[in-house]
Amino acid sequence: MTTLFATSEHGLLKQDENTLSSEMGALLGLSVPNLYFVGATHSRRVSASRLMSRALRDFTGLTSVNEEVKKALLDFSFFLTIGDMDKAYSAVRLINEPQVWENMALMCVKTKRLDVAEVCLGNMGHARGARAVRLAKNEPQVEAQIAMVAVQVGLLEDAEKCYIDCGRWDLLNKLYQSSGQWEKSLQVAKTHDRIHLRNTHYKYAKHLEAMGDLPQAVMHYELSGTFAKEIPRMLFDQGKVDRLRKYVHKKDDPKLYKWWGQYCESNQEYEAALQYYSRANEPLCLARVHCLAKDFDSAVEVVQSTGDKAAAYFVARQFELTGDMKSAIQFFSKSGRYNHAVRLAQEAGFDSDLMSLSLMSNPKVMISSAKYFESKGSVQQAGQL
Repeated sequence: MTTLFATSEHGLLKQDENTLSSEMGALLGLSVPNLYFVGATHSRRVSASRLMSRALRDFTGLTSVNEEVKKALLDFSFFLTIGDMDKAYSAVRLINEPQVWENMALMCVKTKRLDVAEVCLGNMGHARGARAVRLAKNEPQVEAQIAMVAVQVGLLEDAEKCYIDCGRWDLLNKLYQSSGQWEKSLQVAKTHDRIHLRNTHYKYAKHLEAMGDLPQAVMHYELSGTFAKEIPRMLFDQGKVDRLRKYVHKKDDPKLYKWWGQYCESNQEYEAALQYYSRANEPLCLARVHCLAKDFDSAVEVVQSTGDKAAAYFVARQFELTGDMKSAIQFFSKSGRYNHAVRLAQEAGFDSDLMSLSLMSNPKVMISSAKYFESKGSVQQAGQL
């Protein structure tokens, strides 16, 4: 059923279309703001003698309508029909009914009037929506701006169409994510928004984790490339330690071996920690565990076999703490931290080592050593430095 405006200037204008439900029989009449029907004779739910009503589009949701509001909304609907949004806005600008402004906001999506939509959302008291629309003005495409209005008033299908029309697949992806349409989100990411594909898998995995679907969450964390961090965290938080241990062995990944080694180390299971750190090829972690177990010979062997500077520095610090200055100087040198080696040589009075160490360090350390030699009367070494 179609409602029309009949005017001398513009002729017949289509105002709206209404689809009759199965419970409605014949149209009885129109009296603004409602259409009136009699119940269908074949309907068991509605008596044929029952009077039924349906509000016109621009009056939907209004609980009461006085003559002033009625006239304003009819003018609004007419000007909207002929495409004069400025007069349509002027017709209802003094009305305080939020539903009127909501109806107008819905029309702004169709007419693509972002300026009026912002005013409508403000009069609706939709502060978050008004802010979102203001931010959407930074988007270069008009369709992307209008799509944000559609989202705020619940017209998701219109928003989807706008994003597709302007080719903003990234925003369409976010829309699908926000509305829980994860299969569509992943499909868009795979076909049009591949730069955000991993991020989409990650967000979907977080959603699945919150829903308790751990197997699917594991799969999508793997596809997102964040499995080494997120899967141990998730399974550990869920108390699935045995399951996590099996996953670590099945995946055979150095990052996971390191995580499990740290877990063993935190439980003072040093032998197990050493095994996993060895699989992960982590010299620093190996040296640290050996030092914790007071096995300094094995820590030294790790440094000598790998040449890892971080491990050498850690071992040097341990020797310094135990008072073995010769060994500390040696391993500070291996780590490339000559400033520490020079500092210890000065404190311990190892002048023979100090000169060679100073020559390998930076000018600032050389000056420090030169002053040290000068204070001791070793003018030749001071001058050379």
